[in-house]
Parts: sequence; C-alpha cells; structure tokens
Amino acid sequence: MRWNLVQQELRQNRRGFWTCFLVTLLILILLLGKAEAFVNNPEMEQLIKGLPEGLLKAFGIEPESFRTFEGFVATQAYPYFIVLVSSFATSWAA
Repeated sequence: MRWNLVQQELRQNRRGFWTCFLVTLLILILLLGKAEAFVNNPEMEQLIKGLPEGLLKAFGIEPESFRTFEGFVATQAYPYFIVLVSSFATSWAA
C-alpha cells in the first residue's frame, strides 16, 4: 500500500472525523450532566423498582446500578455512545 493513498484518505475523512468526535463528546457531556439526578437518589431507585419486572429485564436495567456513577454510565451513557460511534463508522465506510 502506498503512503500517498493513506495520506489522501486521512485528509479526506479529517473533517468528518472531527465533526463526529465533537458531536459524540457533546452528547456524552450532556448525558453525564444529568448523572446527579440518578446517582444516590433514593426516589429514583424506588421509581425504578416500581417498574414491571419484564420491562426491567427487557432493557437490562438493575435498580442497584444507579447507586454509583459507574453504574449510571454503564446503563445510561454507554449505550448511547455505542449507537453514535456505530452510526458514524457506517457513514465513514460509505
């Protein structure tokens, strides 16, 4: 493979990469900004425990995961991140 071809592809995709990077970063910052409403909030935990068991299993929600910041990120922010990065990867591949 020629280095010129690699450089051309990097130059061509640079603008799209930075746009997607900034959009992903902005959405993650917004999602992490609402973490304080969920983490260590007993009212939210009671609300989630009151949901039907089938609904909790279908979406993979465990009420105990909202007690820590890591649990919040794993159940709320990470799935959005995966969808965003996947959609950007498909647009770059096209």
